[in-house]
Amino acid sequence: MKRFTMFASLALIAVFAVSALAADVNERPQLNRGGSAYTAPTGDFAKASRETLYLIGSPGSFDGRFETPDGDADWQGWTSVDVTAPATQRWNDDTYNAENLGGAGNHAAWCGAMYPPCGDLDVEGGYGNSWNEMLNFTAPAPDVGQPTSVVVNYDANFNTEPAFDFTELKYERGDGGMESVFIIDDNNQGMLDQSIPFSVQPVDYVGEDNDMIHLQ
Repeated sequence: MKRFTMFASLALIAVFAVSALAADVNERPQLNRGGSAYTAPTGDFAKASRETLYLIGSPGSFDGRFETPDGDADWQGWTSVDVTAPATQRWNDDTYNAENLGGAGNHAAWCGAMYPPCGDLDVEGGYGNSWNEMLNFTAPAPDVGQPTSVVVNYDANFNTEPAFDFTELKYERGDGGMESVFIIDDNNQGMLDQSIPFSVQPVDYVGEDNDMIHLQ
């Protein structure tokens, strides 16, 4: 029996607990993503207890959406891993079964292959047994001295069977292990549209300089 799991329009919002900084350019945070530097806006702002920083998926952007504004496929910083067959590409970025997630032409990342239908009621496409597939995204922590509150907003089509199919959201811990934040392992199929909040502590920032957040 073949089943499919698909993710689409993932948007990541990081909210971190620091004071709003003064307008001096030397005091404003400098962030780097995709080779481009971003500086917080100028202005005489009052101190605030919290600030919101969009690591990916800011309002109106296509960052993290698996497509460009022109409607072409684009991984937008996501990378994929096939644990069971490393040389195999099982993650796809196209419009397959994604219309209900964002309209006609919407692109999504989906895991599987274009298997032919098994019968009249079956759809084209699916995945095989014992696959272990991952999508990864890494972004700079807003403040390495502070915890980062993260909210992942996403739409997904899914089909899972208890004890056989698992769909998880994880982040990498500082010790190299993975912390599970959310898991689908139930006799369910349909669409999810939800927000998942969690917190990443400074001890769990990763990368060569221990300043990155790794989502999987």
